[in-house]
Amino acid sequence: MMKGTIILIFIFIGLFSSCVNNERTIYLLTDHAEDLNTDANVTLNGVEIGEVDDIQLNQQGKILIKLHLDKELELPLDSKFMIVDRNLLGLKGISVKFGNKNDLILNGDTIEVFNEENLIQQNTLSMKLQEIFENLRGAKQDSILYELRRLNNNLEELKK
Repeated sequence: MMKGTIILIFIFIGLFSSCVNNERTIYLLTDHAEDLNTDANVTLNGVEIGEVDDIQLNQQGKILIKLHLDKELELPLDSKFMIVDRNLLGLKGISVKFGNKNDLILNGDTIEVFNEENLIQQNTLSMKLQEIFENLRGAKQDSILYELRRLNNNLEELKK
């Protein structure tokens, strides 16, 4: 009789704690997580929706970040998770950009971190290249042609 009562108490506690738990656990995979700490906040549009619980290396050498998120919040599967600066002192956090798919991120899912730095670097590089090509047109093009002609004349004089 006593064993049965103890077992019922443990079952009741287990059911009660699973109902009371308002968190969903998901995992993020990334190559770099410099300055990201446990307890860093996870935000969606500036509102805190969770926190970083653990950071580890997996067998493939990638960084596995364990997050606890509010259980009520349903995030689409195409939502983007980014490691971002929170202040000038280098404090990092995770920002979420809400997706628009119907499929949702479920408890225990693993998501790849969206690397915004690479995107910014690509945009900056393309903007610089575009600026260079624009500078080669018009007046800049004429001055380049003038300099090339002058250089060619100097080379011909040196040959003589």
